[in-house]
Amino acid sequence: MKYFLRFLCFLLLFCLAVSAGAEGIKFTDIEPGKEYAINLKKVTELKGSDYESLFYRLAQGSATDGKYAYVAALRRNVNGGLFKVDLKDWSVVNMVYGLDFGHANDLVFNTKKNELYAVYLDRPHSQKLVRIDPDTLEINGEVELSFPFYAVSYNETRDQYAFGRGGGYTIVLTDGDFNYLKLLPGVNTGLARQGMDCDDKYLYFLHWDSKNHKSQMMVYDWDGHHINTIKINNYIEVESMFHIGDDYYITFLSNYPRIYKATLVEQ
Repeated sequence: MKYFLRFLCFLLLFCLAVSAGAEGIKFTDIEPGKEYAINLKKVTELKGSDYESLFYRLAQGSATDGKYAYVAALRRNVNGGLFKVDLKDWSVVNMVYGLDFGHANDLVFNTKKNELYAVYLDRPHSQKLVRIDPDTLEINGEVELSFPFYAVSYNETRDQYAFGRGGGYTIVLTDGDFNYLKLLPGVNTGLARQGMDCDDKYLYFLHWDSKNHKSQMMVYDWDGHHINTIKINNYIEVESMFHIGDDYYITFLSNYPRIYKATLVEQ
C-alpha cells in the first residue's frame, strides 16, 4: 500500500508538470541562462469584406488597446490597410485601406491617451510616427522624432515608449510625450528587425532570419540587459506582436495576415 501511494503521488506530480508545460510559462518569468521556445496556435487570418480590401495581404505592425487589436497590412508594399479586430471573437469590425502610413513596420497604442500610431519607416520619413484615429482608422496627424526608428511599444505603468532605433540594434526610451530619456545597448544579430512589444518587466524584439526561414525573440530588461534569445517555432516570416494580460500574440506574413497565440515553453 505504501508503494502504491508513492506511485500515485509520483503520477500526480508528473501530470501536474505536463499540464504546466502545456499551458506554458509566463513571459515575465523568462530567466537568463535557460532555453525556451515559443509554440504557436493560429487564432485568425484577416481578410477585408470587399474586393479591393482583399489585396491588402502583407502583414506589418500590430497593437492593442485591450479590447481591440489593430493590424496593418500593405498592398504590394505601396499602400496601407488597417484592420480593427474584436478580441472577444477575433472578428474584423472595421477595415480601412488607402492609408499613407509608409511601411507601418510597427503599431503602438498609448492606453493613457487613447492614441494609435504607425511607424512610417520608409525614407525620408524614418523618424515619423503617423497618428491614427482608433475609432475611424483614419490618419489624423503625425509626430516627428529626433532619431530614426523601426519599432515601438508603450508601457502604461512607466508611461514610457521603447523604440528600436534605426540603423542598428540599440534601444531608445522616451517618456509618454516622446521626450528622449536614454539610449540602451542591443545585441547585433545581423537579422532583419521587425516589430516589438513590452510589459512592466521586459522588452521583446522580433528578428527574422530570411536565409534559414527562422524567427526569434530578443528579450531585454528596461535597463538594456539582454536576458534571453528565444526561438519561435514557425517558418513563416514574423512581423509584430502584442499582449493582453498574460496572453501574447504574434503576427506573421502569409497569404493574408495571420495572428497566432504564443505559448512559451522551457526546453
